[in-house]
Amino acid sequence: MSQRQPVTLVKIGRLKLKRPRKRKNLKLQSYTTQRKILMSPYKLFSIIIMGLTNVQASNVDNPKGWLWYQDPVIPKEEVKKPEKKETVSPTRASQKPLTATERLEEQKAAFEEAKALAILEPTLENVANAQRHHNFIMDQASDFQKSWTTAELINPGYEKIVTSPGSLKIKEKQDDAALSKDLKSLAKEFGLIFAFKPDCPYCHQFAPLVKQFAEENGFDVQGLSKGDECFEGMTCSKNESILLAVNPQLKFPMLYLANPKTNEVIPVAHGYIGLDALMTNLKYVISYLKNEGQF
Repeated sequence: MSQRQPVTLVKIGRLKLKRPRKRKNLKLQSYTTQRKILMSPYKLFSIIIMGLTNVQASNVDNPKGWLWYQDPVIPKEEVKKPEKKETVSPTRASQKPLTATERLEEQKAAFEEAKALAILEPTLENVANAQRHHNFIMDQASDFQKSWTTAELINPGYEKIVTSPGSLKIKEKQDDAALSKDLKSLAKEFGLIFAFKPDCPYCHQFAPLVKQFAEENGFDVQGLSKGDECFEGMTCSKNESILLAVNPQLKFPMLYLANPKTNEVIPVAHGYIGLDALMTNLKYVISYLKNEGQF
């Protein structure tokens, strides 16, 4: 028996390979065996090269081997991130259901927007959308009117406001009678001052109405003229100082209530106005005097 041949170790990377030495008794072996033995180093060499390539490719980022030193890996302490608390926005926290007034304003704003869009861009779609908003509001108003009328009928303690045409005429007559009574009482303490200019056409138109009003309600009329002329049936005075005192802007015609006891002068007509407007102005003046405790 042949003695076992010694082998040498070759260190390549982390692999330890045995390299067989040439055998002396190759002639005693068959041709096939010799071929295997002779070819095996080349196969081993190719296997080694492939293994090194894989090792190098896998260890590019983290090389290992006898010639490499690596610092020990110290585990990092996990830093606990603070828990994110859900912050509630002030608008969401304070959000409350809309009031009835706010809801009504939203409906009005939506209708106005739809109407404006239909006017600026009058397409069939935009106009139809504006009509839908309008009809919705009109239906709501109709329902409200029905409920209001029903509530007036079934609620006996409700003080009903007169709205029918016949009732309004009766109330108007009552108000006129009360105003006529107040004017006759007012005429006992106040007189009328009519400021005018002889060449003022509006003064000539207003003068007959002033005379008519004064006669019907018992007022004395004193004309204050910026000139020498006077109207028929009216006592006139030409006093520049008094005229400037009551009418500093010298606008004509002007009509005043004047209290001879207190020298109080209250304007009741600026320019030419009708009889109905004059009565309305005096109604407000009487209400003012009553609130002030002067009548």
